[in-house]
Amino acid sequence: GFFSPTASLIEAATYETIKETGVNHIIESDMWYSDDALDRYRVYAELSYAQKYGLTVTVRDQRLYTMGANGETATVETVQNAVANYKDYQSFTGLFIYDEPKSTAYPNVGTWKGHNEVGTYSSVAKAIAAAGYEGWSNAFGGDADLFYNRYNSEAGCYMLYGYYNYLQNMVDSYDLDFMSFTCYPFTVEGN
Repeated sequence: GFFSPTASLIEAATYETIKETGVNHIIESDMWYSDDALDRYRVYAELSYAQKYGLTVTVRDQRLYTMGANGETATVETVQNAVANYKDYQSFTGLFIYDEPKSTAYPNVGTWKGHNEVGTYSSVAKAIAAAGYEGWSNAFGGDADLFYNRYNSEAGCYMLYGYYNYLQNMVDSYDLDFMSFTCYPFTVEGN
């Protein structure tokens, strides 16, 4: 399952229903672990209900996310300190890094020009892996040019080739255990 239930749906019946549907892992939680007591309570509740029903959860830790956003260097110790209060839940399976990061390799055109979340969150992703925890990020699914190998003068490259460079950059920079890819087939007319 991609997104977890919202805060108002964190209750036993919700997680029991998730289990009954055959979903066994919540990849991107709607909850953020932070220094706020209510945020922490929600993550603990989600992990507790997930554990009760045999599910696993990839936790979104606001503190690690903010470190990446601020360009700070994360270490194994940083990650160990971050997960100390929830790592013992059997339902805890890893940490969220960034959803659909852009890079200088791709798309680097239009509104995304100059964005480099792959580079920005690399330190956090590598520290998560080095600390022995599973890291997760969802690759940017591309835009209308993704499946066409044509030259884009603004990007200065063939777009499909640029996307392969992007994926290689993400794999090398994040040291992920697994990575997903989102494709929205009905968002562009004619596809």
